[in-house]
Amino acid sequence: MFYKPIPGIRSVHQVVVDNDHLLIRSLSCYTCNNCLEGNINECENTNIIGTFSPIPIVPEIGTVDEDQTDETDIEVPIYELVSKSTIFAVLCDDDEFDYYLLKAQTESYKLQSRETDSWGVSYQPGTNVIKGNYFMQGENPLHFKMIKRKCGLVPSNSCLYICTDVCVRSGEVIYLILKCVEMSTYV
Repeated sequence: MFYKPIPGIRSVHQVVVDNDHLLIRSLSCYTCNNCLEGNINECENTNIIGTFSPIPIVPEIGTVDEDQTDETDIEVPIYELVSKSTIFAVLCDDDEFDYYLLKAQTESYKLQSRETDSWGVSYQPGTNVIKGNYFMQGENPLHFKMIKRKCGLVPSNSCLYICTDVCVRSGEVIYLILKCVEMSTYV
């Protein structure tokens, strides 16, 4: 079952479930004996950190039926999860690298005519591709820099892994590369 989000949840530091309510407060106490023993309602520091506010737990309308099985879930290829600005690992046939990183400019689409990218790679009509910019590896193996002047096309099926833990700063990407390496071994 899914529940409606709590407004301002990022500013909440302590949440306690109490029957059909959530008890929240903006600060949490880990110093008084009562809180350490689980007696949060008898907190000795409420004059400093405040008291709990009750928030009702509200189910979302049209939630998933708990009796529903996973058998009705639809499997989709990973490339269908790629949207514009997604950074993902692309399987490659290169002696030096197992994969490249690419920032998508488009979702996956089918070519209507023969198309050649900025790197000179051509694909036939009917091929599903994703258009985007490659990253080149810097001196530090965890640093990459986007190549903005050239746009590449990759076959949609070559998408290995969507890089969710990516931080982009001024065109440079710092990424835990081991996740992509792990995924490339499964293909």
